[in-house]
This record gives sequence, C-alpha cells and structure tokens, in this order.
Amino acid sequence: MRLLCLLLLSIPNGPFVRWIDEKGDVHVDLVREVLEESPSEVRVRLADGSEKTVRTARMIDMVRENEERDEEKALLEARRDVAAGILTDAGRQTLDRLAKDGSEPWIREYAAAARALLAEAARDEDAAARLQRFVDGFPKSRFQSDCVLAQARIRGRAHGSAFVKATGELRVAHDKIAEIDGPFMLRFRTLRDGTELVIPHQPINFTYFFGPTHEGLMKETGDGKDYGAYVLLEAQAKWGLLLVEQRNARAEEAAGRKPFGALQEVKKLRDRSGLDLPEVRSDLERELGLLMLSCGDKEGARGAFGRARDLAPDPRRREAAEEALKKLGP
Repeated sequence: MRLLCLLLLSIPNGPFVRWIDEKGDVHVDLVREVLEESPSEVRVRLADGSEKTVRTARMIDMVRENEERDEEKALLEARRDVAAGILTDAGRQTLDRLAKDGSEPWIREYAAAARALLAEAARDEDAAARLQRFVDGFPKSRFQSDCVLAQARIRGRAHGSAFVKATGELRVAHDKIAEIDGPFMLRFRTLRDGTELVIPHQPINFTYFFGPTHEGLMKETGDGKDYGAYVLLEAQAKWGLLLVEQRNARAEEAAGRKPFGALQEVKKLRDRSGLDLPEVRSDLERELGLLMLSCGDKEGARGAFGRARDLAPDPRRREAAEEALKKLGP
C-alpha cells in the first residue's frame, strides 16, 4: 500500500481532481478540461489528452479554475475562503458578482454554490432560501450534496438541545447523499457536524452520539475493506474529536487553568494520524501548537506550526500555519 507516500503528494497549481481508491491510494490528476459534472461523477480530459471519469463518492477535492484567468482566480480564492471558514463581505461581493455575471455557466454555478454555503456558515438569515434556490436551480450540480448537508445543519441547529432530532436531520441528509452516490467526505461529515450540534448541549454524554454514529458509518467502509472510504471516515472522526478538545480547552481557560488535558488528547490524536489525510494531520499539528502555546511551550508550538505548514495541502492551511509562526516571533 502506497498510502503514506501518496498522501504527501503536493497539490498542483491549476485544475486538478484529487481522489482516493479502495486501497487507500490518493491520486492527483491534472485536468485540461472538465467535460461533464453531475452529483455522482465528473468526466474530465486529463493533461495527457486521455479522458477519465471519477465518482464523486471518492473525490477529496477538485479545482476547475485556471488561476491564470482573473475571473477564475477570484472565484477560486473566494471558494477557498469559504472552505476555510473565512467569511468576509469581500467574498460575498465577489461571489454575488460571479453568480450573476460570470462568463461561463459553470462559473455562475460554482459561485452560487459557494455563496449559499457562505451564508449557511455565517448563519445569515437568507441562508436557507439561498440553499434551496441552488438545489432547485442546479439539479445536476456536483454541489448538490454540499447544499443538502448545509440545509440539514440549519434544520439541526433549529432543534437546539433536542440533539436526537438535530442529528436526525443529518442522517436524512446522509441518506440523500448516499442515494445520489455523493462524496464519502460529505456522507461521513455527519460525524463532525453531529458532534458540533451535540457538544454544546451534551458535554458529558457526548459519547452516546459519537460512538454509535461512528460504528454505523463504519459499515459503509465494508468494515475497513474499502480502505479509502475508511480513511475519509477517520478524517471526519478526528475533526469531530478535535472539536471536542477545542471545547474542553476553552472551558479550562475560562476557569483560569491551562488546557493540559486537551493538549494530551490532541497529542494522542496526532500520534495516531500517520496514515491520515494531510489536511487532518496539518489541522492536528496547528491545534497542538495553539495548545502548547497556551501551556507555555513556545518552542514546542513553533515545531508544531512548522509541521502544520509543511503538511498543508492547500493555501489557506499553509497561510494559517505561517501566520501562527509569524506571531511567535524570533
């Protein structure tokens, strides 16, 4: 199995599709042209002129934009911001403009999807309406799954402390995504999103949600026989557990204590992440650096931030790690 080596492949500049096979090998294919997209697959012409079809179920990410074209570069930068949780008025304006006046139908589609997802992440009042407009207006978009899950998060938050009903909304979304053969990354995100819904209301009984949900989703990996699906499930699991430790660290700091407990737990997650996706490993290292800094270990934090930067498979993670290093000073 070549998983470790392939996971560390650098992500190229320019259009590409990144996906994982059943053995757990990650592939990065350079794309000359996107021929067709749907909720269940994308068909592309590769840089060598051959054609390839990739199931969206196995996709990790995809860039269609050519950064040498100003319009497409602006779209990609805005989409990357949304994915990283960077929600700005400038991003709203860029996506609104491109959703209306983009020069190609796919540019307008991508911008509309990202704008609706931004609205949900920012919890804007019009988020539900934007998502529904996109779902109705672009039924053949590969972003259908993203928007279905975002709609479920809105409905889930509306249930408040009734977390069984809240996470039930995510299960409905999961089933819809599975029905259209949408991305494993989004089906399994049920675990991370469910964690985010539960922990504010059930900090002690959190494991009653996490354990059974993880076990249920595990069945979709063929009990680990589809190792690629398993890697994607473990990514969402670790992001979910990272949310828990971030919550625990904030509680300790609010009580005037250093978050040593959270630090140890994140170290354990990091030490078990050697075969995880590089974005997971990067996020764990960056969080480890922040916790080390809170606990007074400046040099340990420097090392963790450096590893986060080196592991980052995308510009936003790399920039966040570099900014953390810059704040440390000499």
